[in-house]
Amino acid sequence: MSFQYFYSPDPWEIAPLVLNREESFHCARVCRCREGDTIGLTSGDGRLAQATIIAISREPVVILKIQENTIRHYPPPKPLRLFISPLQAPDRMEWLVEKATELGATEITWILCHRTVRNTVRMERLQRVALAALKQSARPYLPRIVPPQPFTQLHEPAGSSWIATCHDQLIPPRLSLSQLAVTPPTNIFIGPEGDFTEEEVQLALQKGAIPVSLGPYRLRSETAALKALSLISSILEKEPNLG
Repeated sequence: MSFQYFYSPDPWEIAPLVLNREESFHCARVCRCREGDTIGLTSGDGRLAQATIIAISREPVVILKIQENTIRHYPPPKPLRLFISPLQAPDRMEWLVEKATELGATEITWILCHRTVRNTVRMERLQRVALAALKQSARPYLPRIVPPQPFTQLHEPAGSSWIATCHDQLIPPRLSLSQLAVTPPTNIFIGPEGDFTEEEVQLALQKGAIPVSLGPYRLRSETAALKALSLISSILEKEPNLG
């Protein structure tokens, strides 16, 4: 059976459990849930459960009773970090965050490169988009979204790093990402439209990144990111049965 999921980061031992204002409005007004309905809950920090709505007040405030035998605790996900230049169109950034969350990215860091055309992002809005995607996909963990920072000042992340680039003449023959033996923690770097500069690619290589190919065709930044995330996540995780 499939349930509509809602976000509840509070301790679930509290009885009865009350959804916050925004989640209560979404539950009662948008989804038109009623007393007696069963809904799903995600905490964003590793817990999923089912709950029964026992009351809805006029405001609205939704009051729940957790079905304790349905509480599941998931281990932390294998780190899958996306480092990407902000996109020119805000709606494309929102779309990217939504899909990256659904694919299991654990962190999305915005990097400012030489060819970056937008230096700011709407962090609060993107957090809300990630939260909506978390609930839609019934995932137990909410990804961390990191504000923009200069690519040249980025600290070397732990784990294996891969950089997707079109600079064939600059680097040795690249591997196809689908051919790699990927082990976590995993970091994938995607540049702006127009790609990283040669200097930026060299800097990434000096810090241990490995150049990879995402195929023979030129992709938009958000498409490249999702292709990379899809390939890596299919290797790193087995999808749990979330009912």
